[in-house]
Parts: sequence; structure tokens; C-alpha cells
Amino acid sequence: MILAELTVNGLEFWSTDIGNAHFESYPDRENCILITSRALHGHTALYDLKLSGQGWHDEMHDCLMALGLLPCRAEPDIWVRKNGELQVWEYIVLYIGDLPIVMQHPLVPIGSLTPKLFEFKLKGIGKISHHLRMQLSQDEDGTLRLRQKKYPKKMTEGYVCFFGPKSRTNSCVPLERGDHPETNLRSFLDKEKTKLYQSLIGALQWIITIGWFNIFAILNTMSFIQDAPKYRHLEKITRIHSCLGFVV
Repeated sequence: MILAELTVNGLEFWSTDIGNAHFESYPDRENCILITSRALHGHTALYDLKLSGQGWHDEMHDCLMALGLLPCRAEPDIWVRKNGELQVWEYIVLYIGDLPIVMQHPLVPIGSLTPKLFEFKLKGIGKISHHLRMQLSQDEDGTLRLRQKKYPKKMTEGYVCFFGPKSRTNSCVPLERGDHPETNLRSFLDKEKTKLYQSLIGALQWIITIGWFNIFAILNTMSFIQDAPKYRHLEKITRIHSCLGFVV
């Protein structure tokens, strides 16, 4: 929806990243880390703690409200405000420390987030060129394109690193007809190969997010057994990678 607004209304699409985002917030409770006979007290939020995400969300809520934006009723992490000059809506999307910005003058809110006002350390300021590990580009006629180039290449490199170069499978079907991975009776994978299996599952789950929907059903089954996979299951995961053409 936001990308459509960008194309139709002639807005700019920029992004910036707030460095060490959670460390910029102050939760209601202090953090305490016990080291032998000493205690380390922290006033700022720490990553992966229960209250850290909420503390950072509250911090950004105050900042974005001060910039004249309001949270969208349908999605509170999408912030909007009316552009009186163009009579269109402008947006800032809050994704932890990443801020995609769709506005007529995106440098205005970016400048407000600098140390002069909110003391944030910004990096990666500029027109957005990638989103969710996909490359974003715009043609001369204004058509927006999302391309899946870098992430599949990265998957290929990771696959070859573990299994070596192999030829592409002759079949384009991720799973043979009548095959039921959950009924496999072969021995379980060891600890290291289980981690490898889970890593391959995670990579394939993200590839679905960026458009490879044809493996959705089989990957649901393979994900269900990732806590205790067997050797045959690892073979099936490599088949899916090969089927998608990621083997060089």
C-alpha cells in the first residue's frame, strides 16, 4: 500500500537506521546482572529482554508524536500524517531501529532524529535500495520493482559451503508424490547436523517470505520436525534447495 502511494503521489522513499536502538530507551525497571559477588545495574534497555522491546516502542512513540505523526489504527507501527501541500498521506514505518520513510521531504524528519533533538545515532541515510532482503528499484516511468537477487545467491553460497557443488536435480518437485517425512524411521541427526538442518529451514522460510510460495506446504511439514530431524529429512531439505535452483 505504501509503495503504491509512493508511485501515485510522487513521494520520496528513504530510509535510515537507528544504531543500538534498544540502548536508547529507558524501561520502567532497571536491569541487574550478577557477576560473582558484584552486581551490575543498567538503566537502559538490553536486547532480548522482555521489557526492552516495549521500552523502545514507547520511546519512539514519544519521538514520532513530537514530529506530528500518528499511529495507524490498523497497524500501530505505521505512522502517518497529512501533507497539506500535496493533500496526500506521508508515512514512517517503525521496524525496531529501521525506519522506511515515504514523504515529500524525507530529510526533515531524519534531521529531527539527530543528536540535536533526540540524541539518536543514525546510519545508512539515503534513498532506499533494498527491503526485506530484496532489491528495490524504480524504472523511468515510475514502475517499482522488487528483485530477489542477493538472498538466493547467499543461500547458494551457504549450501555449497556445507555440501559442495552438486548438479541440479532433474525434478522441479520439492517432494515426491506419496512421500510423508513425518513417518520416517531412520536414525536421528547428531547435534551439529541438527543445527545445520534448522539453519536450512530458516533460510527456506525467509525465501517464502520474498515470494517462493511453491514450497510453503512441504516446508510446514519439515519445520514441524526440526527439533528432532532424521537423516532422511536432511536429504529432503537438500532436495528442496536443489529444486529451487540454488545449487551451482
